[in-house]
Amino acid sequence: MEYNQKYDIKFMPFAAFDMYGLFAGNAPADPGAIPSCQLKHMNVRQEKFGRESWIMQKWTYYLTVVNELDRPLELISENLAWGRKEKDRDNFPRIINPGTSAEYRVFSPAGTSTGIEFYLSFRDKAPAGEHSYGTVEVEVDMPYWKHRNTSSCRTTGTLTQNGFTQVPNGVHDFSTSFVVSNLSK
Repeated sequence: MEYNQKYDIKFMPFAAFDMYGLFAGNAPADPGAIPSCQLKHMNVRQEKFGRESWIMQKWTYYLTVVNELDRPLELISENLAWGRKEKDRDNFPRIINPGTSAEYRVFSPAGTSTGIEFYLSFRDKAPAGEHSYGTVEVEVDMPYWKHRNTSSCRTTGTLTQNGFTQVPNGVHDFSTSFVVSNLSK
């Protein structure tokens, strides 16, 4: 992103708006000429001289995991391909104790031409001499460059999840939660 201090203007690189048919820098003189389905992806910032520039807004995805197991649930793998963790000491805990919940908050900062894509894997912490109940795999992809979002929550073994909601297409701020429990208990 370029910044013009003299006029207090931010310009996005050309590639960021290529899919919308816009050009870098200023928006068209008539913002009404842009279909509303494209406007929802952008915020408008007024310049000193009354012209508008287009800046991507912040995208967010908030996930709450509730552990109803009789043992802790451990985050064993995390991969943030696109996006960043919210900077908060309670975000992305490694252990979710029985009967408690944890939050996993990811965002794509304003002014960037990236979406959100991340993968999380959880497994119960089995006591010595006992087998694990299974794993929980969460995948989220909210790409900048296309309208189609995908998300899933899969379990293995005797673990089950209830409540996970897939992110709808075209949505850029979303939250969901799910409860992890054991089918055999």
